[in-house]
Amino acid sequence: MYRALLVTSLALLTACPVIPKDDASDGVDDTGDSGDDTGGGGDGITIAEAKALGEGANVTLSGVIVTSPLTYKADGFFIQTPGGGENNGLYVFLPAGAEGLFFEVGDEMEVTGELVEFFDWTELTVSDVSAIQITGSGEVTVDSVDPSSVTDWEVWESSLISIGGDEVTSDIDSYGAVSLASGLDLDNVFFNFSTELGATYTNVIGQLGYSYETWGVYPRSEADLEGYVAGEGSAPVPISDIQTGVVADGASATVERAVVTSALTPDGKGFFIADAAGPNNGVYVYLGNSWSGTVPKLGDEVTIKGSVDEYYDLTELVAKDITVTGTAAVPEATELTSPPSDWEPYEGVEVRLAFVELGAEGDYGEVATNFGLNLDDLFVDVGGFANADYATVTGHVFYGFETFKVLPASSDDFVK
Repeated sequence: MYRALLVTSLALLTACPVIPKDDASDGVDDTGDSGDDTGGGGDGITIAEAKALGEGANVTLSGVIVTSPLTYKADGFFIQTPGGGENNGLYVFLPAGAEGLFFEVGDEMEVTGELVEFFDWTELTVSDVSAIQITGSGEVTVDSVDPSSVTDWEVWESSLISIGGDEVTSDIDSYGAVSLASGLDLDNVFFNFSTELGATYTNVIGQLGYSYETWGVYPRSEADLEGYVAGEGSAPVPISDIQTGVVADGASATVERAVVTSALTPDGKGFFIADAAGPNNGVYVYLGNSWSGTVPKLGDEVTIKGSVDEYYDLTELVAKDITVTGTAAVPEATELTSPPSDWEPYEGVEVRLAFVELGAEGDYGEVATNFGLNLDDLFVDVGGFANADYATVTGHVFYGFETFKVLPASSDDFVK
């Protein structure tokens, strides 16, 4: 996450190495593949003149000004022709392993590369850091643009712009972006900002980018989001709305007064919650690989703001914010004396299987049951309970590798 405008790229590249693999979700070419050399560029031309040459042109831009730090993926940054203006902003895509490159916002530089159209976003792909030379310092220009007067955002592509006051018209989606009343998206290319439905700003500043056929403004730090006033956010929904598709995949969702029904998974990536017993009332909460927020424990009552994600057909609530509001009784596990016709309504729900016959331990530490699904060893080694009969076996229903499973939490979940 970027919180400052002045950043040295060596430190960031060490912490967040440039990744050559392409991720089309952010609209930036991550492959480092500059394609064939078609020539056509001259030395010392403006960005507008370079763009006019078209894709495949090799160009040298002299005296351009750095307008942004590195993206959070550390694979590129933005530049402008001194004084800014239409058609004079450009995204520079860096090669993998760009160690030794230092720059700050406001640096003047000379950069040589190839113009590439990546999903209709023009960028300058640099093949080697030696093609970038710091030549001095200059003044960063922020162009004031009234969105209501723009008929074609193309002329402002990659420019550093100020769009005035705006309002957030959606909650943060699963990709970290929100929609604005101006028709632009507000995207987290540089850092993960916090905002909500109904929030307003007196002025929004950022680099203009294009991704998934949508124009968006990319604030470089919180300082670019001026005059923030909190909004009301989205109305809370029951978990059943998430599990039955009332809340669509990718949409924001807030769940209140839910109870944590499991411990944190051993890999630290998630836990289960429920707001009632029974089908469709439980869901897996995904924290991700770098969660730094509140981690609740079993029995905590929580409010969770996030977004819905159908991850390989497993419904997840991807957490953005978690608040522990107290403690509460964990809903009773739903007892099943025979296999249901469809396990889908029980996904994320804690169930208690009755009259259970366990077979031998199979691949990946799983154990077959007479309910037509396996026990999985995510929380506890279920192999030690194989080849035996039990009055009940309790665990959460999970979906992975195209099959439903039950996840017992401890040895206490196996009752003879």
